[in-house]
Amino acid sequence: MGLLEKRGAAYSVAAGLREQADRGPAPLWAVLALLQTLPEHLRTGESFATDRDQRAALYAHATPGLGRMFGPAAERLARLLAPAATILDVGAGSGVWSLTMARSYPECEVTALDLEPVLGAFTEAAGGVPHRTVPGDYHQADPGGPFDRVLLANVLHLESPPAARALLERAASWTREGGELVVIDTLHRDA
Repeated sequence: MGLLEKRGAAYSVAAGLREQADRGPAPLWAVLALLQTLPEHLRTGESFATDRDQRAALYAHATPGLGRMFGPAAERLARLLAPAATILDVGAGSGVWSLTMARSYPECEVTALDLEPVLGAFTEAAGGVPHRTVPGDYHQADPGGPFDRVLLANVLHLESPPAARALLERAASWTREGGELVVIDTLHRDA
């Protein structure tokens, strides 16, 4: 099938598959990193990667691939929303959502709030977009504000319902009066 190559008595991923996996919308390695917590989740029912350091390590590795995966949807959303002068991206990751919005409005400044190991991917993706980063846990860090748009993209499903509710309340407090709180996520019907 061309998936593996035999080298002596050992097998490794075939060069062609490795190249394809790295170029795909979500690199295979990123998906595997995220899935390594699946057995614990299934055993305990706890939310994905509840340990902050574990989550930071997984997302530092997976974030660039997730950014490529969500790129087309981020472009569609950016065309639907009016420009915003300031955007707070809570759990920013690669910044694919906020940076895509900001690129359509050059005066926009993005503030990225995420765990420190993950912010490198955001900074790399930001390019010439005016931005600042706030390292820390979004349940505790203070990004300042208020902001014209506060964005929570693919973070609420990582939290328990009470923690997600608390995070939404914090995000609302960072939103300027008349501003927007934008949530992009897939949530369980009971969440």
